[in-house]
Amino acid sequence: MEGETLVMPDPLHYSFFDIDLACAFPDDITARWDLLYNHFRSASIDEPHIRVTVDQRDDDRYTLRVNDTVQAVSHDDVMLRLQDLIQNHVLPIVRSHVLWHGALWSVEGRGIMILGASGLGKTTLSLAHALSGGHVLSDEIAAWHPDAMRMSGFPRALAVRPDSLTLLGDRRTHPHLMLDEEKAMVPLIADVAGTAVPLSAICVLQRPLDPAVHGQKALCEMQVRAPDTAWRDALQLRRPDAVLTPHPDGDDWWRCQHLGHLPTQILEEAVRGNGAVLAGFHRDARRKPVFSGPPVMEDVDHDIAVELALAELINGREWIDRMGALRLMTMVRTALRPARCVRCVPGKLEETLVAIRQLGD
Repeated sequence: MEGETLVMPDPLHYSFFDIDLACAFPDDITARWDLLYNHFRSASIDEPHIRVTVDQRDDDRYTLRVNDTVQAVSHDDVMLRLQDLIQNHVLPIVRSHVLWHGALWSVEGRGIMILGASGLGKTTLSLAHALSGGHVLSDEIAAWHPDAMRMSGFPRALAVRPDSLTLLGDRRTHPHLMLDEEKAMVPLIADVAGTAVPLSAICVLQRPLDPAVHGQKALCEMQVRAPDTAWRDALQLRRPDAVLTPHPDGDDWWRCQHLGHLPTQILEEAVRGNGAVLAGFHRDARRKPVFSGPPVMEDVDHDIAVELALAELINGREWIDRMGALRLMTMVRTALRPARCVRCVPGKLEETLVAIRQLGD
């Protein structure tokens, strides 16, 4: 009504490592937000790094304010935008820890970090580990503290796809959130928030080979995150023989058939020169895990492990700006030096769990 004063709720405060947020949401948004981030609530902060508000609009949409930036979002998209804020704007500026996009388990008091792109099974395996009595510190972020030389997790609730629950036989009733798709929210054990463990092993998940085209020469796959198709036009200009097709699993992966050898430098130049990011690459055809057959485990040389880990850094740019790329690489080498590293193509869940847990022995 005209002249009516809108009363905003008092902000709630959350701390994500060393980045503090003051969040003022309607009650329904707060309830959904806390399904994910309840363990991150903190005491009131006078000067938070980021202020976030969500207001209900008259046109059945929300107004989302992040410091001085304002945008309108739909009811269906609001939680996805808030999650994007944490993943792509808050975590990349964390300065207290080195952050990896990976799961972290505690096995016999030692940490096992599981790295891999989205969709390779980190959450499915983590929930399976938890359901069998294991301790999951995070399915999303593994954090290393340079001074303490220990790993800690990110106690966000597990966001589990319905097909993973079916695969695991989990028939419990879980609250659901619409993020990039509808997912069940499975909270971690409350006391994991302050747990820190020494790192003893790294497991890098890989896609299984695609039997339909396995052995076919001059075939590679790439994951490209791009705002438009300019990178494809640039690659086609550089290599007219390269034929790009969408990956059968969807997402932002592509298959590339070409003549002879396709240097990754050409891909990097085509991608980076057009505002895109080459987020993954391999010289064969692979599919998403189906968790069948025995797992395939392969030990990895320490130098290769460092390269694989650097590719999964979330706040690497922040650390490079502070200390330079060479010092960051040295710090990562130090963090990973005590750890055994393996590549793993996941197989049957129980067998895969046993194989990963044994890495900590």
